[in-house]
Amino acid sequence: MRHIFLGLFFLAACSDGNESGSPRDRSGSPIDALDDAGTTPTDTPPGNQGGDGGSRPPTGDGSRPPADGSAGDGKDGAPPVPPGELGPDYRELGSLAVTQKMDSFTGDTCTFAYESFTPASTRTEAAVVIAPGFALFPGAGSSREALQTLAKHVASWGVTTLTVDLCTNGGSIDHAKNGAAIAEFGAKVGGERVVYAGFSAGGLGSLLAAAQATNTEAFLALDAVDTNDLAKGALDALTKPIYAMAGEPSMCNSDGNMLAQYKGRMLRVVKVNKAQHFTFEGAPCQGFKCSLCPGGGEVEAAAIRALATSYVLGITGVEANALSWWQEGSAGFTALMADGVVGVQ
Repeated sequence: MRHIFLGLFFLAACSDGNESGSPRDRSGSPIDALDDAGTTPTDTPPGNQGGDGGSRPPTGDGSRPPADGSAGDGKDGAPPVPPGELGPDYRELGSLAVTQKMDSFTGDTCTFAYESFTPASTRTEAAVVIAPGFALFPGAGSSREALQTLAKHVASWGVTTLTVDLCTNGGSIDHAKNGAAIAEFGAKVGGERVVYAGFSAGGLGSLLAAAQATNTEAFLALDAVDTNDLAKGALDALTKPIYAMAGEPSMCNSDGNMLAQYKGRMLRVVKVNKAQHFTFEGAPCQGFKCSLCPGGGEVEAAAIRALATSYVLGITGVEANALSWWQEGSAGFTALMADGVVGVQ
């Protein structure tokens, strides 16, 4: 009975936000927020509605990635990807050794642990900051430790990656406070260019951080969950590129309620088929939490790591063609379709 009670309490806390969720068809799949390819259409630069998408970052040769996140046709300075040529396979670890180090950060409002993943050589001065999701208490929910596989994967491709504990969590979680703490951490530890990323409730906290930080390079949502429509104001304010991954709707992601916030905005969303909520931590789920929202394994986790890595490398200008993995018709997207992970919904 104690486990049942804890499970129900955990689900209620994870789902404490907008209970309306996204529109649903009879099959239980989200509709309208995603197009037929499992992505939102993007006719203007990824980011908020209109604008320049936060001024797309230069690639290694000083050019700009194409506005629509595609592989490019060579006209924008980014060399085109020949049809059918996969190029780097971001599902695999990169070639660089990674050093992991634990540390502690003390900010204006709280002190929390963080872990750095530093590649043997960095390919950009930009850094990635990733926040975990809700946990009722240690071991009952998401954790910074669960992000290690994802963080090491991204870092192995040449980008310093930092994972943080949330400033507040459990029954007294304060998303606004978490956002402020992540932004302060990013400013003091992350450097001048930070890609803010987050899973579940940490996705909301990182979104709030990205919207207020002055060093935001971009934002990446890992099956993020909204609460009390907090995401709306942040998405309205954020002018930098926004990409998002979404999993199967379930109680653990508040029935996919963040999809409703993405709807109608010029940003890119990819649905990862069969991926349960905790797979978006970047590794197959382990522990009691997996029984709450089962599904998803290494194939789905590898796709999530690949999409996260390609986004970071592409949006920071490290690899001009990396963003093509998010584009239907590209070799990378086709490879994920062959795995049955993404595709026509």
